[in-house]
Amino acid sequence: MVKQAIQRADWVIIPTIYGVEELKRALRGIKQVEKLNKNIVIVANSMKVAEYEEIKDLISGESGYPVFHIRNSKFVAEMLFIPESIEEKYKRG
Repeated sequence: MVKQAIQRADWVIIPTIYGVEELKRALRGIKQVEKLNKNIVIVANSMKVAEYEEIKDLISGESGYPVFHIRNSKFVAEMLFIPESIEEKYKRG
């Protein structure tokens, strides 16, 4: 079901936060997703500007995909750690 959703999506958003393991996870995610869909956007969440610039340069250099900065969004960070769909989060409020 996830594979089909990725294939059908107009864009796939891959969130990441600052940290070595988180970056490794994001880069692995990019490699897996790009087999199914090349329309990928990376969202750098809850980072200082300097951290974002470092992440942006690293990820863009490695993958070529755009990286956008969201300073303080709990929603994106929760997507990494709470196994709920967007629909389940919406219903929960």
